[in-house]
Amino acid sequence: MSLLAKVKAYLKPSTALKRRLQLGEELARELVPLLRPLIVRTVGWDRTDDILQDCLEAIFRGLGGTKAKTEAKLRVWCLRIARNKAMDALRGKYAEQAVPTDPFALAEILEQGEQGADIKPWDLEDLRMLLSLLRAAKFPCDQILWEHIVLGWNYEEMAEVYQVEYDTMRMKIRRCLEAAQELAKPLR
Repeated sequence: MSLLAKVKAYLKPSTALKRRLQLGEELARELVPLLRPLIVRTVGWDRTDDILQDCLEAIFRGLGGTKAKTEAKLRVWCLRIARNKAMDALRGKYAEQAVPTDPFALAEILEQGEQGADIKPWDLEDLRMLLSLLRAAKFPCDQILWEHIVLGWNYEEMAEVYQVEYDTMRMKIRRCLEAAQELAKPLR
């Protein structure tokens, strides 16, 4: 039975409680391998189980309201919830560790634009502050650059999550990186 079929059966009011519990367990078993890599990559192994539990809870609470008509859209919807929960946890983890960094080092990080760059936790908050300047810009550049540079997501993964074509996402990342580099110029 497909993931979408299980969700529909789970949500059906006439489904017996025992069957709903069984379907809920099957859905969770199918979602965990989908969500775990994203969460591990975002927050690390030590907090993955707690955040995964929060994700599953949010997914099950929101199943009745999802508008996903295909299995692919349902998976992307679940990934988006997981990404949001992981980012919330990451923000909470580093919120109290904000230490100003050398602006030249920050500009260098943005110039490199390397996927999965080795960035220290204390630099992440400064990078986030710079990226927050991009919030007023077009597409959500702060989130895109965070996911691409810090979390190491590739174009294909991001295109799927943002529901755009591969080349569209590649160009958005390029434009966001250029905008961030332009904002970082006064820091030099």
